[in-house]
Amino acid sequence: MSAIRLYEDNAYIRDFEAQIIGIASGDLGTEVTLDRTAFYPESGGQPCDHGFIADQAVLQVLERDGEIIHILASNCPLTEGPVKCRLDWERRYDLMQQHCGQHILSAALDKLFGAATVGFHLTEEHTQIDLAIEELTEAMIKEAEALANLAVHSPARICVHFPDAAALAEMPLRKPPTVADGIRIVEVEDFDWSPCCGTHPGCAAEVGLIKIIRVEKVKKQSRVEFLCGQRAMRDYDAKNRLLLELSAMLSIGTDEIPAQISRLQDTNKQAKKELQEVREKLLRHEADQLLAESADPETDLHIVSRVFPDRPTDELRLLAGFICAYPSAAAILAGTAGDSAHIILARSKDLDIHMGEICKQVAPFVAGRGGGSPQIAQCGGNDLSGLPQALATATELIVKAKL
Repeated sequence: MSAIRLYEDNAYIRDFEAQIIGIASGDLGTEVTLDRTAFYPESGGQPCDHGFIADQAVLQVLERDGEIIHILASNCPLTEGPVKCRLDWERRYDLMQQHCGQHILSAALDKLFGAATVGFHLTEEHTQIDLAIEELTEAMIKEAEALANLAVHSPARICVHFPDAAALAEMPLRKPPTVADGIRIVEVEDFDWSPCCGTHPGCAAEVGLIKIIRVEKVKKQSRVEFLCGQRAMRDYDAKNRLLLELSAMLSIGTDEIPAQISRLQDTNKQAKKELQEVREKLLRHEADQLLAESADPETDLHIVSRVFPDRPTDELRLLAGFICAYPSAAAILAGTAGDSAHIILARSKDLDIHMGEICKQVAPFVAGRGGGSPQIAQCGGNDLSGLPQALATATELIVKAKL
């Protein structure tokens, strides 16, 4: 016997009495069936209700073969018989606001731009609709949002109908029903008629507010994310608090924040540029010093071989570049960080030495791998004990290749 679905006629039932007519163990937990229920099962894009059967938490509600199944904990002690039930009303009412807001916003977008809703996704945090339209401009978004909120601020009632075929044919449906039997139509008075099995408030004003917060293009459709009711208020509160905090931090009015951030970004960009120039100047000076200390009159080479603890790889690459800007120069620069090492091998353009091949030969000394181009290469590993041998071998191979 299918349970009487109390929510279909009255979405405001929070507490009710029922008979437990079935208890079974399932993969998700204890499966409880009732002779009547106000718990909405997950369907039509709307999440299920939560709450309590007796003192046992309802974790999930689903529909299977026409039966509504209430999922409770696996060790649930309930037995068949009369029981008192209670919905998590805050969750239910929030979902009612979001779902009804979706009907209203979808209708507004359809009326204004012929943008049919082809997808609906509602979670505890987000509400999204997918629209059969490739682009929504900012002006279109504002127009649809304004029309939707006009409906919310009207005295429009939300009515539920169970029409027969004749009555259904007379209804100005926004979309056709997807079922043939037990068709349920939700009407937003003077605004929208849609097939729907979900829960809705009794009037449009209870939606509270509809605010579009994000629009993105998904393939050839547009995805609109929005908030209704208390969700929209919480979002407003959070963003208003953020604006006030930024205003206090910057000692300016909230309307001046964008311009001030732009100025700070320009200042930061200029500071980074100046810092990079100073950094490069210091590295050039360091390269000059290292070259002066590394001259080898026998081979006519300048081979700079050094280990730098805790020095970033990008800085070593830059230093190697400045060293190898000089003729007959080669750089073997190693950096260490914890138990790992990275080695940069580079040479000046006038030397016919393949640093990538040398890199492959020295990488095993640090239990690593590497490679690169003839002019610059890089390897790394996690065996610091082999680092001295790696640098010595690299030096020998460079000298041998030069000779």
